[in-house]
Amino acid sequence: MADSSDKENEAAPSKYRKFNDERSDSGAKKRKRKSLKKALKTNEQQLAQQRQIIKQQNHELEKLRKANSDDHSVQSGSDGSDDEDHISKKGKQGNDDYGALKTDALQASKRYAVCDMLWIDPASIRYLASISKNSSETESLSDGLEEVNKEAQSIMKSLPAPLHRHVGTKWFRERFKEGGRSIRSSQVHILTDLFPGYIFPDIPAKEFADRKKRPHMPEVAEKLCDHRFLYDRDPKTPKDRLDGHLRNPCILKTLQCVLHGPALVKRGSRSAKARKVNAQLWGCNEVTIAMLACTLFSPARRNSLSRE
Repeated sequence: MADSSDKENEAAPSKYRKFNDERSDSGAKKRKRKSLKKALKTNEQQLAQQRQIIKQQNHELEKLRKANSDDHSVQSGSDGSDDEDHISKKGKQGNDDYGALKTDALQASKRYAVCDMLWIDPASIRYLASISKNSSETESLSDGLEEVNKEAQSIMKSLPAPLHRHVGTKWFRERFKEGGRSIRSSQVHILTDLFPGYIFPDIPAKEFADRKKRPHMPEVAEKLCDHRFLYDRDPKTPKDRLDGHLRNPCILKTLQCVLHGPALVKRGSRSAKARKVNAQLWGCNEVTIAMLACTLFSPARRNSLSRE
């Protein structure tokens, strides 16, 4: 019995040591797992910070690109050597670098359509290439080409200097045609929402929105009759026609919409979200006869659109 008890006493410390070793290993594993979790959490936080930094940098780059594009559109009207050097550098970099020039061509077309000629003869756009290559050829023209040449010369004068060397390219013709079409179409659709309630307060919006009912509305028929919408009074007498012609508030409101945006007509102030309005992009500082013609076309076309 004594021998058995001695053996148990000797085995006891060995068991305790084994238990302590296992406990120590378990504690080490827990500390290691805790350390790994902490390191993983730190890495995730660093990764999140890096993603946020990249997102901010991308946002800043996008703002710089937009600012650069806007500055180019506004400053491209200046006739200086810096523009020519800039164009030369662009030409060496590839077709993708014509993006800013294409934007300039689009804006130049919109400006010309509103400020000079609402409808542009496609032949005049094609004729621009002849003007840019050899101006002496335009001195002797047949009667059929005089009007084309006159309009082409007018377009050339309105273009920013950097676009002159590109008037014969396909992308210029496409963008210039697109600009005129888009400004006419966009303004017609914008004015659809503004005519009832804002430009013509007496026109009910619900009925005006229905293209089938629109031409039969008495309010519309009254304004179209004898071009009543051009006058601020009933043009019964020659004096009323003379004094009231082009005095209707709809003309000013339509012009404000084209140049400064619909928010000015709706709320009396420009939209805070708009970076630059058409008047700024086009450098407009006066009202031309062509601009008045453009605004007169818009009310007449919008009211009678469903008749076409």
